[in-house]
Amino acid sequence: MSRGKFIEPPYAVGVFVVNDEGAAPIRETIARFGEEYARGPGIVVRRVVAAEDQISSLFEIEFFQQYKSHASVLVPT
Repeated sequence: MSRGKFIEPPYAVGVFVVNDEGAAPIRETIARFGEEYARGPGIVVRRVVAAEDQISSLFEIEFFQQYKSHASVLVPT
């Protein structure tokens, strides 16, 4: 999963806890363009990486089908 990249300025990591409705745009983007990595049992990471810079990305991390968190790696605006 690692592409040998470090998250350094000006990029920043953001973590979001939202309900299914709030996560819909992230989940749709990952479903359309992303990849899934299962680290079983119980951990699934889904991510999509921007083609432009190969760093900007969106993540969904699921633990034992019970808890999901969402994260982004973006340049702050």
